[in-house]
Amino acid sequence: MRFYEFEKYQMDRFINQHFVILRGPRLSGKSHFIREYFEGSQENYVIFDVFNAWMKKDLWVVRGLVEDLKLSIETSAPVGSVVFFNLDGIGDFNDFHSMLSALPQGTHVVFDHAEFFGYARKDDGDPREFFQEFIDLGHLRFVFVPRSTSRLLNYLGVGDYSSPLFGRFEVFVEVVPLSPNESIKFLGDCPFDVVRVYGLTGGLRGALELLRSVDCDIKEYRRMISKIALRDLAPKGPKKGRKLVEVAAAVAKETRVREYVKREDIVQKYGIDEKSLSRYLFPLYELGYVDFLNKDMVKTPIPFQFFDI
Repeated sequence: MRFYEFEKYQMDRFINQHFVILRGPRLSGKSHFIREYFEGSQENYVIFDVFNAWMKKDLWVVRGLVEDLKLSIETSAPVGSVVFFNLDGIGDFNDFHSMLSALPQGTHVVFDHAEFFGYARKDDGDPREFFQEFIDLGHLRFVFVPRSTSRLLNYLGVGDYSSPLFGRFEVFVEVVPLSPNESIKFLGDCPFDVVRVYGLTGGLRGALELLRSVDCDIKEYRRMISKIALRDLAPKGPKKGRKLVEVAAAVAKETRVREYVKREDIVQKYGIDEKSLSRYLFPLYELGYVDFLNKDMVKTPIPFQFFDI
């Protein structure tokens, strides 16, 4: 697991905890790391992509996970929201609770893009209650991999007295950016110098992989960054998230040339009223598209400073 030695060390240390949250900035390579980690292990595991289940229009979120695991077992290959799995026997199941019950003792259940459980229909039951039950039983090991850690924590309610999971997360595993020199090594034959590469990617492995995938073509890299941002900010279509997208693009454009931008400058320069700006900055922070210096000054983190519409 070259370039993931520190993350592997952490996972090896905490692998048998019942509740792990893998965290790091957007495009830090969390999904790639967790898939590579379990593919190289002998553990029983199943990796779900909750976002893919949510994107299905004909199924509720948790029902999509259940149906896709059934099909994956029948076909002996990942289907839909099931990314990878290695299971040594599994019983019959019909719903989310019975699916978790049917998994072999000690199975690692990984939920990538786990904050999308927040869109689960209540008539399917509250997944947080099922998580609590199986954490208490010690039957399964859960790993949550969010796009946005703050949005996942808000959903889980680990700081909310009314949540079944209040105070229940046991450990965080951090995915950290690479150093400038490691970033150059990661890219291999990329012709840019250290400063240029770090300015484009911030050392985030997901961004570095994206740059490498387009043969270090900066114009194509920026186009791909914008495509990812639009998918994050308006997954059901740009029109639905139009204001969110406009605010994100305005902050990004300003922070390409200066580290932080004043909120009043966004209002004056882009015609976005203060009420809309205040309304959309916190959701952008939750999604990892805005950082605050203080209540009046904000910036877009690398690499999303290149987002444009």
